[in-house]
Amino acid sequence: MDPLVALDESLQKLSVYSNGSPNLLIAGDFNLPDIDWAQGSLKSSCVYTTTVSYKMLDIARDNYISQVNLHPTREKNILDLIFVTSPDLATNICTSPGMSYHDIVLADINIKIKINKKQPRLVNLYNKA
Repeated sequence: MDPLVALDESLQKLSVYSNGSPNLLIAGDFNLPDIDWAQGSLKSSCVYTTTVSYKMLDIARDNYISQVNLHPTREKNILDLIFVTSPDLATNICTSPGMSYHDIVLADINIKIKINKKQPRLVNLYNKA
């Protein structure tokens, strides 16, 4: 549960520092097979303790992030997740067989990177007399 507490605290800090919800995408293997992500609730038969699953659902709700991968990544379970603050940040989501026991999640990520270019430094060349 400690990693989920840390995730929740980090998301809350991001929201405070950005004066609202920043464009945010979090992806990875969360290994939460007991959540029905299409419904946003727990499945009727849970494999693990429900505390962790409820905590993740609370984090998503409280921080206004949505889980957008609805494709199973191991057997019938959606374990590899993509959380976004806006549904259009991740599109064309699909899975493909992976090198391990999880399928690979593929998605088009629609984030524009802002690059701050430094002004070129002016170097005065002096001629020696």
